[in-house]
Order: sequence, then structure tokens, then C-alpha cells
Amino acid sequence: MPKDNFIVALDIGATKVCLLIGEASEERIKIVGKAISPSLGIKKGIVVDLEKTIYSIEACLERAEKQADIAIDRAYISIGGAHIQSLNNKGLVAVSGPDREITQDDMERVIETAKTFALPPNRRIIHLLPREYSVDEQGGIRDPLGMAGTRLGVEIHVVTGLNTSIQNLLKCVHSAGIIEEELVLQSYASSFAVLSKDEKELGVVLVDIGGGTTDIAVFVGGSIIYSNVIPLGGEHVSNDIAIGLRTPLEEAEKLKISRGFAIAKDIDENEKIEIPTPGGEEINIVTRNKLCQIIQPRMEEIFNMIKDSIQESGCQKMISGGVVMTGGGSLLAGAPRLAEEILGLPVRVGKPGKELSGIGNDLGSPSYATAIGLLKYGMMRRSEVNKGYLTSNWFDAMLSKLKNLFAG
Repeated sequence: MPKDNFIVALDIGATKVCLLIGEASEERIKIVGKAISPSLGIKKGIVVDLEKTIYSIEACLERAEKQADIAIDRAYISIGGAHIQSLNNKGLVAVSGPDREITQDDMERVIETAKTFALPPNRRIIHLLPREYSVDEQGGIRDPLGMAGTRLGVEIHVVTGLNTSIQNLLKCVHSAGIIEEELVLQSYASSFAVLSKDEKELGVVLVDIGGGTTDIAVFVGGSIIYSNVIPLGGEHVSNDIAIGLRTPLEEAEKLKISRGFAIAKDIDENEKIEIPTPGGEEINIVTRNKLCQIIQPRMEEIFNMIKDSIQESGCQKMISGGVVMTGGGSLLAGAPRLAEEILGLPVRVGKPGKELSGIGNDLGSPSYATAIGLLKYGMMRRSEVNKGYLTSNWFDAMLSKLKNLFAG
């Protein structure tokens, strides 16, 4: 089957690297290749060891290619980390056509004008996401293509990252033999997997709790209007457990998953659990309540930082759809209820996997929200290309691929 029938997602996180190969067919995606490997060279979304990161990507690539029986050379790739920043900006142009009908060229030009802001030399634009357009000062327009007017305006959400962090990530990807279709912000990718159109319209906060960071994205009126990255995630909870109970980090992670709970007062103080010691020669006995007393403060810190981010967005009164938690950290028992208490908003756990078939029965876990979201994002972009809706992001991606082709 031609490669053009496949979409590839590469999610490079702090705890795991996940590669999915999806066969696109109308509105459905059939998973034909899936591979996961430990993320050995990433901390808080940033490459700290090139060789180990390349090894993790290559390990996934080899297994997924063998499973799907196809060679892969390009993918949609997630990006996150504390170096990510965002802002909102506006652009305005005169409609160029003699009949004053708005064309794709006008839409490209107005987005280009919205890029005219002071971008530090050490930063690079990852996304230019139109929030809404205006025609002759009439706002709230989603798609002005073909409309009549003299002046076209746009409000965009701009996501940027550090050049060095992006270059190091891409160096690992290219060394593994993959060219980026696009880099996609992790929370934005996850939104395609776990948020409904109604939630995005009503106003919703997406909280993606990963291993090293927590990504936040606020959607109002169907568009993303705010994004942020908090430098705390599930790994910090595990580290707290390892230190507090003097147990290996691997055992701490297991304890968090199997016996952890985010609200300590709900756990019987007499319930006992076994804690392996670092040397593995002894077993300590502690109460499960003590374990949860270690977990709760860190989770409270994360949710309070999320609350601060929501306040910073200025959208508190527009979030009728509440909060959707996803990512591996959302699986901690009691976390949604603790989030509701701190945020003062209804919270649900977002599980991906709808409209998917093929291998991987466990893909309904929130841990795979970003990878599955990348596949759905890829389907959307392919549809835009097929319909002729070529955005500036698409041109940027093509330019990047051409540069890599000639460089190689």
C-alpha cells in the first residue's frame, strides 16, 4: 500500500517514547503499528542526552515498522517542555482581489502580518493558530474564504520554543531517519484525542499531566486562546515517594500507580503496605495513609499552579465546559476529585481511542492522548492539503523538509 495512506505519530515524552502508525480511511484510523520504549534522554521535555534519545526513537521505529510491514521516513512529532511560551497577536490587511473576494492568499498574508512582533533571536515559532477572523471589523468569523470585504483581520495564538531545544529534538529525530511533517504542541495534539467540539465551543481547560511537565490549553469559541507548560509532572510525585519512603524510584512509581491516592484523609490509617528498600534485602512496613500524605502535597502544588494559569488566561468566566484531565498523571486515583476541590470546576478524565481500530487494545488510556491526537491532527492536515487549504504552517513544514533533503 502507498505510504501516503499512512500517518505516523511520534510522541517523545519524559517517561516514554511512543510511535503509532495509522492507516487513514475517511473518518477512521486503523492502527497498524505501535511501539513504546522508555524515554532515556529526556527531562522536563528537553533532550539531555542525544545518544539515549536517538536510541529510544530507533527502538520504537524498528518495532513499529516490522509490525506494520512498512518503512517510515516522516512523522508528526510532539513537542513540550518548560521552554514553550505562547502569546496572542493580531493582523490586518487590505483584501487584494479586484472583486474584493477574500482568497487563500489574503488569509496567508494576514497571518504573516500577525507574525510581526518582537521575537527574541533564541526562539522559534512552532504554531500560528488563528483564533478568529474579522471582515470589515465584523468579528467572530471562522473561515472568511470567499467572503466579500475590503479589510481582513485575524487574531492568532502563537506558540514558540527555544531554538536550541527544538534543534536538539530534531537532531535526534533526523538521526533516527525521520523527517518531521510538523512539530505539534503536546497539549494541542492531545486536544484532538480527548476534547469534543462542544467542549471547545463552550470553553474548556485541557490539562495534560505528563511525566516531567503538565501542559495546559484553554479553548473558547472552538479555538485555543491560551497555553502554558508547568515544570511539574508525575515524575515529581514518584521522586517524592522514593525519598519519603526510602525506596528505589522504580518501586516508587509502582506504589504510586497501585496504592496511591490523591486525598490522604480518605485512606484508612491502619491499612499497611510493604515498601522495598534500595538494597532489596529488606521490606519496610508503612501505612498506605503515609504514602498518600506524600502524594497529596505535590498534587496540590500542581493543581494550584494550574489554577494560577487559568487566572492568568483571564478566561475563568468563559469555561463552561470545565476541565478535562489527560496524560499518565490523570490516572492517579483521587486526582480528579482533588482537582475539582482546588480549581472549583467540574473535572473529567479524557480518554482517547474513539474512531480507532486495529492493534493496541490499551490505546484508550489517557497515557496515549498525545500520540493518538497526533494521528488525528495528521488526518486534519491531510484533509486541508487535499482541499487546497495550505496554511503558513504547511509551507513552513515543506520548507523544513526541503532543507533537510538537500542537507542530506
